[in-house]
Amino acid sequence: MLIVFGILILLATGDWLPGAVAFAICLGLGSGINSIAQGSLPLYLFGSDGYGTITGKMAAARLALGAGAPFAFAAAMENLGLSLSLIGNACLGAVNIVAFVAVAASCRQPAAATA
Repeated sequence: MLIVFGILILLATGDWLPGAVAFAICLGLGSGINSIAQGSLPLYLFGSDGYGTITGKMAAARLALGAGAPFAFAAAMENLGLSLSLIGNACLGAVNIVAFVAVAASCRQPAAATA
């Protein structure tokens, strides 16, 4: 959520220096939390058996998409403008948040019934 919030701050503040600083802080904090979740969530969801294989596949997909992201964002800025590109980026982040919440909700254990 911090990364999406940072993008929205950048969109709202433009080239105002305090807005850029707030964006950088939100992006850094969100990125740090993301790196922790990328390592711990697969272990929690899938266990330690095959952990390396699963995280390797996830990393390959993430790196491939991450390599193309600057080109896609540059093309979006060229064709749509900066504001619409940032809004699209924030929307993609919101989709990621919804997916994360859905995964978390599907993994919750029902409370043990007490008799």
